[in-house]
Amino acid sequence: MIGGYRLGVEVSARDTGSWLVVAIDYELPSRHRWLGVALGRSYARWCCERMLQDAQHAFAAATA
Repeated sequence: MIGGYRLGVEVSARDTGSWLVVAIDYELPSRHRWLGVALGRSYARWCCERMLQDAQHAFAAATA
């Protein structure tokens, strides 16, 4: 669905906890480009949401 990609994670301290930002930058695939156009954005959103959920669980486990 996507070609080459780069994931980014940034954590910064806040007065009441932490702020976590995740991002993905991706290229459309060279083959079956139409599939990347049709589904790439949804797949990237799913990846970012999954990373956020996993980080939330990891932080919660670390503070428990």
